[in-house]
Amino acid sequence: MKKITIGLCLLVFCIAGWFATSSVTPQYNWLEIRDAVATSDTALTATTKDWTDRPFKALSRTIYEIPDEWNNIEIRFRGNDAAATSNYVVYLYASDDDAVKVCNGALTSGDQTATDGGFFVDTITVADVWPKDVLSGDASAGNGVSRIVFDSLGYQYIWVELTTISASDTMSVDIRGF
Repeated sequence: MKKITIGLCLLVFCIAGWFATSSVTPQYNWLEIRDAVATSDTALTATTKDWTDRPFKALSRTIYEIPDEWNNIEIRFRGNDAAATSNYVVYLYASDDDAVKVCNGALTSGDQTATDGGFFVDTITVADVWPKDVLSGDASAGNGVSRIVFDSLGYQYIWVELTTISASDTMSVDIRGF
């Protein structure tokens, strides 16, 4: 009976240890996918959202492929000064398929400086059209780091469109997954 009890205790201990290590969500490093964009992107339309017309191809930019291990995506924005403004639209693509819109909104940078340069956006609005929630963090002018988070639902490529960038300003986009 003692051997069975000890054996069961060891089994429970091993299973508990496995759950503790397998349920950790890794945070990947921030990656800059748009740097100091000064000119507003041409907005995607109903006739320009197909795979062959994708903006990163047309703009000779490197397409950003979402790594397979990223289930969720977090996006933050940086302006070149403490009052830079812009609008944004987030799109995802599946390989060889048309763009789907995740969300859109407005950005304003605040006073917190970023290690990678510029000032973090501290005010962000989110109009969500995604089948799952798009969450925003620290979004209300607190001079922090506003960001948006959403489940990528297995899509493979991301495009963040920037429009209506304030005069003499630039906007950069960083993402990371978890």
